[in-house]
Amino acid sequence: MHLEVDEDFCTACGLCRERAPDNLEIDEEEGIAKVIKQPTGEAENENCTEAVDYCPTGGLTADPAELAENAA
Repeated sequence: MHLEVDEDFCTACGLCRERAPDNLEIDEEEGIAKVIKQPTGEAENENCTEAVDYCPTGGLTADPAELAENAA
């Protein structure tokens, strides 16, 4: 899985950080979420998938092609 933050849509609400704290942080200075580490392993992939699902603005996305590759 490859995570990306769309800075135009991110509101830095923190829901993604709550679900995937090992992979995401909120940059208070810039007011957006940042990917600090791409997910590795099943647990991080699940946490990041949940973070994407919970993002209220669609500002956090996962590359579906890479998601399928990592699931195999």
